[in-house]
Amino acid sequence: MPEAKPRLPDRLLKFLVRLFPFDFRADHGREIEQTFRAQQRDTERQGKASRWRLWAEFIGGVFRTAPREHLSILRQDATYAVRRMRQSPGFTGIIVLTLALGIGGISAIFSVVKVVLLDPLPYANPDRLVLVWNEFRSQGLTRVPGAGFALQQLRDRAKSFEAIGGIWASNGTFLGEGAPEQVKVGNVTGNFLPTLGATPLLGRTILPEDEGIGKPPVIVLSYGLWQRRFGGDPAILGRPVRMDGFNPVVVGIMPPRFRMAFPPDAQVPAEIQAWLPFRDNIYAQPRALYYLRYVARLRPGVTLAQANEEASAIGAQLRKEFTEYANDQLGFNVVPMHRDTVREIRPALLALFVGVGLVLLIACVNVANLLLARAGTRHKEMALRAALGASRGRVVRQLLAESMALAAAGGVAGLLVGWSSLKQLLALAPPGLIPPGSLRLDAEILGFTAFVTLGCGLLFGLAPALDASKVNLVEALQEGGRGSASAIRDRSRTALIVGEVALGFILVIGAGLMVRTFVAVQKVDPGFRASGLLTFAMDLPGWRYPGDEKHIALVRQVEERLRALPGVESVGGISHLPLDDYSNWYSPFSPAGASADKKNTMMADHRSATPDYFATMGAQVVAGRVFDAHDEEAKRPVVVVDERAAREAWPNESAIGKKIEFEKITAQRK
Repeated sequence: MPEAKPRLPDRLLKFLVRLFPFDFRADHGREIEQTFRAQQRDTERQGKASRWRLWAEFIGGVFRTAPREHLSILRQDATYAVRRMRQSPGFTGIIVLTLALGIGGISAIFSVVKVVLLDPLPYANPDRLVLVWNEFRSQGLTRVPGAGFALQQLRDRAKSFEAIGGIWASNGTFLGEGAPEQVKVGNVTGNFLPTLGATPLLGRTILPEDEGIGKPPVIVLSYGLWQRRFGGDPAILGRPVRMDGFNPVVVGIMPPRFRMAFPPDAQVPAEIQAWLPFRDNIYAQPRALYYLRYVARLRPGVTLAQANEEASAIGAQLRKEFTEYANDQLGFNVVPMHRDTVREIRPALLALFVGVGLVLLIACVNVANLLLARAGTRHKEMALRAALGASRGRVVRQLLAESMALAAAGGVAGLLVGWSSLKQLLALAPPGLIPPGSLRLDAEILGFTAFVTLGCGLLFGLAPALDASKVNLVEALQEGGRGSASAIRDRSRTALIVGEVALGFILVIGAGLMVRTFVAVQKVDPGFRASGLLTFAMDLPGWRYPGDEKHIALVRQVEERLRALPGVESVGGISHLPLDDYSNWYSPFSPAGASADKKNTMMADHRSATPDYFATMGAQVVAGRVFDAHDEEAKRPVVVVDERAAREAWPNESAIGKKIEFEKITAQRK
């Protein structure tokens, strides 16, 4: 006959007894079961209520006693593990130092990954924020700024957007109180900050009624500027400040952690220090004047695919209705704001995280090899424990406790190493990547470090523990006996060494590729010589220097005085320094006399420069010449173009002497 299955109460009883530690069960498990069954027989005559009361009391007793017994054994294991660490300070120090470097590195990198990639943007409902890039498909450009007119069209026609605003970053100069100070300014549409869901620390943000011609000028200050220039005085609200020849009234102060979160090619610095509404009608400007960066908030329930589909349809409508947009083949691309902001830094950070993770794995393999080597000296100790009645599980648990104690010490040391090395790590980060004050030792960092520490303890402790627990009592207790355990240990160490070499190869190959990329980047020719160059920025407000003549006269005077300084070889000036974060002057151009269908089909950044700029920068002229003083004096409309613009405008021809139409100016290529 088949064996009858145990009844449910019997299975429940055995399950509850198994909640006790193994050693406790071995000593008292049978006695507990026998006692409970005897009590159960006594209660059968007293009715169901007594039986339920017995079960309740027994279950309660198990859940009170079992954790206490586990903790008692855990304390014993921990005490013995700490004693073992003290007995071998050199061995312990090597392991703790090895783990500290690995865990410290991964914790430091994770803290940066968390702030940059995992933490949400500091705005309300950031998952609904998107960037809307203009596309010029005729030139294969997919990430270009937009015009005020197109922004208004999107605002009027798009149903997917709850709101859409624009920003253009520039420089401004504070005057009046204290020394003049040049700051980064965000010129914004009236709904830009509300679209972000920005909440001011004091006062209010810029609103739609603040924007436009003839409106009273207002300004919102960053927390840093408010503290630095105005001493954190809350009475500044409602007071005018002197800035660039006008006196905007301070209406709000942004909180300390508020920042702009745009990708580098948007040229909107993270640390904008003041926000001003546009004081002219940007929606009535030329339709091909592209300089705005668009930010939109999706309506609840609208997906990114739906928003892109609608934006594409609006782009097609605008191409049909307006010649400028038909020539440019205008389109729109909607992308998540956070994902786009970190798209360039994400691969580098993840590669760094994986690389440091491999270093930590190698450290764990090294520690496992050290523990395996020490296990060879402890086989008699393990055999004696087994002879005295210790089960294999009890031995494994004790050895794992020793590994976890080493891992815990390494984790604490690693946390100290990681956070002390963050300053050096931040010094290598691009400006604006990590907001000031955002790196904090919070619960998530501590939890990640604890998780990594636990994983390391199990990773490097499990193999040596299982290996040491495989004991042949007769062979182990014989003087000098090696036996099969030694062969198993040798195989384990061989496998660990092979794994360590494989990980090392992966790490070396990855590091080699990174070094090769770095060397290639270092060899990229930017078109100028950076060595020996010093730069500074100078703001020339129109209210103080009206007209081009006064601008030119001041720039010449500054250049002459700088040339007279000892050690100065040459001096030049330009509206935008190379690779700076000032918004580009970005406009269409075309060869003079181009047919109507080819006008404004090419785009280019443009700059204003003084005659000696090219020589000062060490830029080489491929053909023709650069500006000279006679061009300035005669006010000749001349221009220097790069090779790409020359090829696009005059393919297979020399550009020298040709004319170019550029923002209603016809200039001759020199």
